[in-house]
Amino acid sequence: MIFPNADSLAIFEKMVFKYKPKGNRVYDLEIASVAASYNMDFLASFNTDDFERIDEVKLLKFPDHY
Repeated sequence: MIFPNADSLAIFEKMVFKYKPKGNRVYDLEIASVAASYNMDFLASFNTDDFERIDEVKLLKFPDHY
């Protein structure tokens, strides 16, 4: 389990300035900033559409069903 930290906050602030999210999109940036702060190679999601425009993370898409 990973958690927000000082590094993720700095990354998050840069992402908010860069992407100017509307509404709930801010939470996608928070998730991406935490992943980036831990130098994670990939972010896995069932809903990759939420993260496709975020350059700072690479995506792994889960199958629609197992």
